[in-house]
Amino acid sequence: MSSNRFITWPVFAGTIMLLLVLIAELLTHVLGNVAYVAIAVITMWLTLDRKQIISIAIFATVLLVLGYIMTITISEPVSQVTIFVNRISAIVVIWFACSFTIGYQNARAEENRQRLEIEERKITEARLRSSQEMHEAIARNFPEGWIGILDEDLKYVFADGRGLRRAEIQPEDLIGKRFGKILGEDVELFLERALKGDHVAFDVAYNGRNYEVNIGPFLSNLQIKRLLVVVHDITMMKETETGLIKALERERELSELKSRFVTMASHEFRTPLTTIQSSSTLLGKYTGDTYDKEKATHVTRIKNSVKLLTEVLNDFLSLESLEKRNPVPRYEAIHLPDFLDQVFKEAESLKRDTQQLEFENVGSNEVVSDKRFLRNILYNLLSNAFKYSSEDGKVVVKSKVLDGKLTMSVIDHGVGIPLEEQGYIFDRFFRAHNVANIHGTGLGLTIVKKYLDLLGGTLSFVSNNGEETIFTFELPMELASI
Repeated sequence: MSSNRFITWPVFAGTIMLLLVLIAELLTHVLGNVAYVAIAVITMWLTLDRKQIISIAIFATVLLVLGYIMTITISEPVSQVTIFVNRISAIVVIWFACSFTIGYQNARAEENRQRLEIEERKITEARLRSSQEMHEAIARNFPEGWIGILDEDLKYVFADGRGLRRAEIQPEDLIGKRFGKILGEDVELFLERALKGDHVAFDVAYNGRNYEVNIGPFLSNLQIKRLLVVVHDITMMKETETGLIKALERERELSELKSRFVTMASHEFRTPLTTIQSSSTLLGKYTGDTYDKEKATHVTRIKNSVKLLTEVLNDFLSLESLEKRNPVPRYEAIHLPDFLDQVFKEAESLKRDTQQLEFENVGSNEVVSDKRFLRNILYNLLSNAFKYSSEDGKVVVKSKVLDGKLTMSVIDHGVGIPLEEQGYIFDRFFRAHNVANIHGTGLGLTIVKKYLDLLGGTLSFVSNNGEETIFTFELPMELASI
């Protein structure tokens, strides 16, 4: 029978045998004290349930008493006392055996329980060691950052990860240190939120790298005992993000440059081409000597239009050469007055009607620079000065060679540069709104700036809308002499 039932096979067999002993006593009038004790003790020993053991002891005791009363006739007092004592002794032995058996089985049960606890503890410890080794392996091989555990005082009790080496931090250096002090950031507010049970995430910068920090609580008996910290190195991601932003900005710049170029090209090419087309058509209609004056006018118009187109193409070619070839300056000694006189003669074609050009020089007449670069810088500045000045305007060039530095200013009294647009004046194809009707590519100052960068110089300007405009560049002579 199943052990969870009250009547089991040992109990059933023992009960039957005890009853048989009682029947034998009734039939033979011979008391079986030893039989009762033997059967009861063996039955209790084979029984595992405490209640069943007590039940057997009680049943055997009842049969002993019942057999004594029903089957024994005592004639002599001495024999009666002896039989009574033997019967009582049997009952004592049965209950002693009952107590011993229960105690022994309790001891065995306790021993088994302790053995099971020890085995369970060993299994648990093995699982914990395996889990700890696994967690340490995960943390140790965490590729981009590190994993740590903080105690209630926000101090590290564990930390490891490949990112620690990259951050020049040893894992043992973190143990016992507060999290905020290690990263050198004020993160106490985030940590306080984590201690209240929130999962928090934030970014910090440390030792030239960027990190994303995620903090979550460990709960023990519904209380926060420790915090799990995952520090992820996002430097590469930030760099990629920055690169994408720059690429997007560059794409926007290119789109804006394209728009400016289309606007400029449609204006700068259409007008001279229209002039050339109309003048050439009219020239074809003039025959005879009577139209010599008209022919000369149209020829001049064609020449001027071709000149404008040539200037536009020259600007494009100059900028392309500067950006792709990145020419190296060839320094040489230059006699400044002779050099400027030559440049001014070339710039005569830029003047209109009664425009004037004046020159002032202070200091030494000798400089060291690249003639080509210096010529292109000055020529472009003069071109703008004449272009944006009135027909009878005056352009002044001032140069100064002092303390190993050449300073040159080009001054005009033309339309000026609007204050709100001065921040874009060096952008390619940019033209202020007040010069929309004046021919130009918007590349002149960009070219000037690039030449000055190659020479190690600087360019600045001062301008008021409708008033004087001064462009000043400086070139260090010490750099040129290297």
